[in-house]
Amino acid sequence: MKVTLADKYIRPLKLYGQRAINTTDDWEKEKLARKCFNLKLCTTESISPTLKKFRTLDAQQYIRDYLDSFFNIYAEVFQNLSIKDTDKTVLYAKRELQNDYGVKKVFLDNNPMFARRCLETAELLSNHNISLPERIIGCHYYPKYCGLSMKNTKDGSTILLHSDLEGWRPNSITNSPIELPLHESLHLLQNGFFLSNIKTLPKEYRMIAKKSKFADSTINYWHCNHEAHIDLLVRKLIINDLTEDEEKLLKYLNELFFTKINISRKEEAIEYFDDFLPF
Repeated sequence: MKVTLADKYIRPLKLYGQRAINTTDDWEKEKLARKCFNLKLCTTESISPTLKKFRTLDAQQYIRDYLDSFFNIYAEVFQNLSIKDTDKTVLYAKRELQNDYGVKKVFLDNNPMFARRCLETAELLSNHNISLPERIIGCHYYPKYCGLSMKNTKDGSTILLHSDLEGWRPNSITNSPIELPLHESLHLLQNGFFLSNIKTLPKEYRMIAKKSKFADSTINYWHCNHEAHIDLLVRKLIINDLTEDEEKLLKYLNELFFTKINISRKEEAIEYFDDFLPF
């Protein structure tokens, strides 16, 4: 009898579920999920120290290969654990994402509201001529309020999300239900080495970041330039109210990560409709 990935990970998932009940911090849940699945990679514990110690192309390539192997497994696990899409509304959204927006593989966890948010995200990205992920995976087993963007050799660009995007999210910068799928999709546009993520920015831009509630801690405390970059992009795409200094910082980060996105005109506020029912 063939053992599927879903069967293989039933026991670790039960273990994860039991331990996650008493874990309130979502990043801790994320690390717990990886531990339960025996996937030994934690960005803050493995990647950053290696990069800081060995700032070489060999180290970069080692980490790139390590991530590729991890992503191939991690994506396949949650893809197999996503509930099969059978709901008519979900299937409608799935066809739209594949036929109109070019997403090759879509797993919506049979969740109509998640399907709707993915469509809204796709429309916003498409309106700005921004490429979409090649694969979208929604799964109720994945930690809520966390997301993961993956570039791997097996299935291309992928975003992985919990299939419930509704309600308040810790550290949200827009309070929009499409913030997380948009955030992870934009990460896929970032290029360059991992060293760009932890690079100490020139003093001019560190001072600008101090004046921004969206970039100060990520740049000056956590040294996560890639997260500040995406936060500013998300804020600009959804609300478009960045200050002149934040626009200057965003331009620098776009160049740092070789990201070309043109968001010039003032957009109308995005409307969300509760009657997303095509049938």
